[in-house]
Amino acid sequence: MKKVNFWETNLINKYTVLNSIEEVKQLIKNRKLKSFLIKDTFIPGEKIESMIEENASKNDLIINYTDNLHNVLISNSSFYPTIISTAFFEKYKDELKQIFKEQIINSHDSAITINDFVFDEELFNILLTKNKSSLYFENVHLTNEQIEKLQANFLNAYLENKQISTKYAISYYTKEDLETKTELSIDVEVLEQSKTANFQFLPNNAIIDIYQSVTDLRSEEEVLSIIKEKLNDLDKTNKPLIIKIDVEKRSIFSKIFKDSNFQNLSLVIKNDNFEYPINQYLEEEKKLETLITPIKNANISPLERYLAVYNIVKNYKPYKENNDDKNKARYLRYILDNEYMVCVGYSKLLIELLDKVGIDANAISIDVDTSYDDGFTREEKEVELAGHERSIIAIDDDKYNIHGLYMADPTWDNSLPNNYLNHALMPFDKMQISKRMFAYNNYDVILDIHNFQEFNQQVNFLLKRQFKDTKNFFNNKTYNEILLRSYEMVCEKIIKAIQCDPKYQEFKIILSNCKSEEDYTNFLSQIGNYLLTRINKDISSEVILEAATASFQKLNNPSDSKKYYDETKNEYLERDLKTFPYEIPENEDFKLTSKKH
Repeated sequence: MKKVNFWETNLINKYTVLNSIEEVKQLIKNRKLKSFLIKDTFIPGEKIESMIEENASKNDLIINYTDNLHNVLISNSSFYPTIISTAFFEKYKDELKQIFKEQIINSHDSAITINDFVFDEELFNILLTKNKSSLYFENVHLTNEQIEKLQANFLNAYLENKQISTKYAISYYTKEDLETKTELSIDVEVLEQSKTANFQFLPNNAIIDIYQSVTDLRSEEEVLSIIKEKLNDLDKTNKPLIIKIDVEKRSIFSKIFKDSNFQNLSLVIKNDNFEYPINQYLEEEKKLETLITPIKNANISPLERYLAVYNIVKNYKPYKENNDDKNKARYLRYILDNEYMVCVGYSKLLIELLDKVGIDANAISIDVDTSYDDGFTREEKEVELAGHERSIIAIDDDKYNIHGLYMADPTWDNSLPNNYLNHALMPFDKMQISKRMFAYNNYDVILDIHNFQEFNQQVNFLLKRQFKDTKNFFNNKTYNEILLRSYEMVCEKIIKAIQCDPKYQEFKIILSNCKSEEDYTNFLSQIGNYLLTRINKDISSEVILEAATASFQKLNNPSDSKKYYDETKNEYLERDLKTFPYEIPENEDFKLTSKKH
């Protein structure tokens, strides 16, 4: 192993050599010396403190740093350490400690470094008053009590480069912030990482609004489980707080929180664009549960269960708008008790009830061509679009060998005197004969496919339009940045349309890892091929009638089932097997044109 005298190498040019204590003290006073190593020699295998030692270790070199003529090596660069010989340090230890201590005490720096030789209890108590600084302890032994005091004062404190405290108590809120906050808005990740004790600084009955981040890749069940565990700990602190929780699927919330009995926390549920005090939410839950309790308890297949729920929703009440307050016809908190209900209301009620019987569904906004309201003349005519909401349903039923995604529209089957099931299970490429056909928008266009070539054509169409919109919005971005953003947005729209599918979460995770054009095209290839196995699988009228009748028989008087079958069959219109009556334009300008028949 070769020995090298450091002061004889060309690296010495990066240092200033000192041998006088007065020179060193002056450097400290001038704040040009804040930390140092006490070392005479480096031997490979020891702890590496610098780039010099890392290179020496690789080359199996012993470095002699100091001798009588080179007692102190002051680095001229932050890349190299300042080195003081052991003998020099022991001789002037008390003087060095005192001047370093004074420097720290008088410092208003945003970052303060504390060496082990200067650290003592007196200095520590002074440091606790410097809660606007970050503290870096080098080779210092901190007791558990001292660490707890650092955490309680919310200093940025680091021990051997490991953070042991933060000046932020919760998210970007300091202790002082929290003491004046009456409402705190944080995401689940912040809640999970924050110390329970830090919530004690909030005033009594402060509101903690917990939201799920849009980038959160965990399932709702995982997220709500994390929230519940944290709230259990928080409840034990005896601090009265109001907790607001995002709830998408009521069944999952009920599953996770069914045994909760908080003593100090009051829950407010955020669902369906409204906030519910827990008691009001539970009352609404009872009304929903009453509607589907017989279905939950019946021994019926998924398709039969779905049709039973669909029948409830389409017959819930006649279609009626509230022109004074349109919310009254659209949201559960109103439609469960009033006389109003429109497409949004039918869709929401269907999705909520299906959730309670174990069937996944999600809403989809489409554009309806109202030019057909006066009758379908089969002549080319101008397209008149109006917004409409439907639901996408995931049906996996081994009994009937049905596995896929279908569109449901209880609004168009709403007729209390009749047993219409015309729009219960629509493929995306076909419609039953109807006065109004639906037109494409960003989501459902990608579901009208029969092979990968069609999927690819429609993706390219959406990408062209998205690229044009993104370029207009982000005119300062590069071509590649705009392209990747366009890919991302188109892919997000595709998976948003199939949130009810069993593989939705898996695709969401894959998409989150896409960083390049190749990643996005691979993702599109995966989801395109998967969609082809799940969509546009027609279900015959006979199968739907059979399943609906079996469901009716098990849920009602069996003697009524034949009457139900006969009535439904007579009212059930045959499917229209013609292709969709609109063509996708090939140019970038999005404008629907009717096909001639």
